Amino acid sequence: MLLAVDHTTLYRYDRPMRHVTQSHRLQPSHFEGQRVVEWKVVVEGGRFGASFVDGAGDRRSLAAAAQLANLVGVAEGARGHHAAAEAWISRATELGHAAGGPSVAAGWSHNLVLEYLARGRFAAALALADHNVAAGERDGSRIARAERWHVRGIALAMLGDLAGARRSFERAIAVSEPMHAAIRGHWQRLARLHLALVAAREGAYEEARRLVEAHEADAFVASVHARVALAANDVSDAARWVELGLGHLEREGGPASDRRLHALLATLRADVALREGAPDARDAVLAALDAALATGLDPTIAEAA
Repeated sequence: MLLAVDHTTLYRYDRPMRHVTQSHRLQPSHFEGQRVVEWKVVVEGGRFGASFVDGAGDRRSLAAAAQLANLVGVAEGARGHHAAAEAWISRATELGHAAGGPSVAAGWSHNLVLEYLARGRFAAALALADHNVAAGERDGSRIARAERWHVRGIALAMLGDLAGARRSFERAIAVSEPMHAAIRGHWQRLARLHLALVAAREGAYEEARRLVEAHEADAFVASVHARVALAANDVSDAARWVELGLGHLEREGGPASDRRLHALLATLRADVALREGAPDARDAVLAALDAALATGLDPTIAEAA
């Protein structure tokens, strides 16, 4: 069966907006049961920035626009959400309760949790994540429950509640245990890598190393290795993992393939250079800032750099 899909989203504003940021999920997945023949997404009045694959396996593309009265997004299918539309999503959550009960509402409001996290509003993210977890435990699928526990753990870790974060990541692992092997592996990998970061912040460096060493090294795993090494003040090992991570990223398509991860690795490289007192530390910091700005739409990364 061959399907042709056309989709247009139009945002109209009462007054010209100085800046608009959107996070789009408009790219169909390619897997055994579905093959994408041709696909394109166009934004009139804006530009695309970084893209990445989120925890649900969806590719998200970020877009921004400035000084506009209308913004039009045209895609040959799929779905998306407006990253700045908190009020809309809150209202959608209310409608979700009316339309399908708590599980539907939690699924919609999960988008708002991700936006809160991206903007550094960790307390708000946690409050809503707690609500979503409770609804998911009653009515949600195992995938949704694992994702919500995982996101709750991230919010807790950002707020410094490492014990709570540990419990949330462990719960995500437990919830995913009965899943199909491939799906289980995805969620347990993410949860264990974040557990490694929690353990490193707790000073449990051997546990952290053991958790991360269980996974085949790619650019993201290398970044976790580097952060664990820096937490343990093993600067030389951190430097080694940063370079390995950048090498992996280059082989996987270069910085443009994942600008957010590239910015993270560049920031870690700058951290290493500063700790070593390297003569090129200033250049490394400037490169990290450039990488952060190249994400275009991620203030969290820019602030970290």
